[in-house]
Amino acid sequence: MPGTGTPEPDRGFWVRLAVAAVVVLLVGGYFLTRGGGDDQVGTATGPTSTPSASSSGTSSGSSSPAPATTTVSPTPSPSKSARPPTLAFTVRYPAYITVRVPGGPTLVSKLFKTGAKASYDQKVLQVVNGRPQAVRFVVNGKPRKPGPSGQTETFTVRRS
Repeated sequence: MPGTGTPEPDRGFWVRLAVAAVVVLLVGGYFLTRGGGDDQVGTATGPTSTPSASSSGTSSGSSSPAPATTTVSPTPSPSKSARPPTLAFTVRYPAYITVRVPGGPTLVSKLFKTGAKASYDQKVLQVVNGRPQAVRFVVNGKPRKPGPSGQTETFTVRRS
């Protein structure tokens, strides 16, 4: 109360806290779901192509973003250049895919957009696919049958 010397409680604190939490959730959700140019798909040695306007060698002056889908070519082996990659995939519908070397690094773990393609050429790979019917996998040059619909599929592939 004014003039009594006792402090008045801050009634707006919880409202401000709730508004700040909602803003943080909205901004975080936007960055997780937006379709920006963050679609660099790489192999075990890193991205083979970077979607940027400056890499083409010509400056057009426009500020349009680079294409969202990046295609990664299989890395040819020095001894057998005709051998297909251990794992290649094409995304038909948005799907979250993780590809890792067992006991080693995670090569990719992200939400892939429709039309995205990638390939990896490692001895052994572990794959987790959050939407089996949405992705077409090719293992050692042969198409792989998708897992059950509505369930996350996990499988291991070995180079043949």
